[in-house]
Amino acid sequence: MQNTELINSIQNSWIQIRDKGALDKLDILDNLMGRIGLEGAPGYDCGIRDTFSIFSIDDDAVIYLPTGEVTHSDEEARFIANIYAIRLFLAAGLGFEAKIINALAATYAMSWAKKSGNNYGHSALTLTTSIWLIALEPKPESDEPFPINWDLPCFDNPEIWNFEFNLHSRYDIRERVLDWCIFIVNNVELINDVSIFSILEPILYMKNDSRAKLFLDKFSELQDHHQSSSASALMEKKRIVDVINNS
Repeated sequence: MQNTELINSIQNSWIQIRDKGALDKLDILDNLMGRIGLEGAPGYDCGIRDTFSIFSIDDDAVIYLPTGEVTHSDEEARFIANIYAIRLFLAAGLGFEAKIINALAATYAMSWAKKSGNNYGHSALTLTTSIWLIALEPKPESDEPFPINWDLPCFDNPEIWNFEFNLHSRYDIRERVLDWCIFIVNNVELINDVSIFSILEPILYMKNDSRAKLFLDKFSELQDHHQSSSASALMEKKRIVDVINNS
């Protein structure tokens, strides 16, 4: 059985804090804090103890995104669930907490800190979801390196990580995120794998950057090629259209 109740709770809490600016109850945050470093979290099998375990090890993890996408693998779902948990803490203004900083560092290390490439070892859906983290970063321009423990077994492959450049900061990650957004603009295969609205909403938080503006201009007609038969997904896309039109 998938841990859909927890995922739904995270999503509902995100909607509440996104729309109202605060959470009515903090129980979800207490629950999530107790799930850091548990078995089933991204990177657990190779030494990482800083990410969130949203699914149990027995779950066949899957996530249905509000904009209609669905995860394609257990690994992808677990990574996105971890991103959702971190996003909730950032949206709550708790990005100063050491445990959240460490969760961010480990998550970035397993994705955007890899050697530059088309996908950083992750799906377009995972990277798209990850844009929210840099969009909500409290200090996106900071050049202070993240506290990544590069000595862990997770990071012992020089073909994946560049050991001569492993002092990644928030600024470094932000630059890679925005460069990837420009890359995906011109990649039909990738852009059709996710809803354009999944990318546009977090990009709005960075609209003062020239690359973010280029991305927003590219899709100013708001045409989405990712099909969904779900009425709730269509309504979520309509909500984002309204956000964009009113921004």
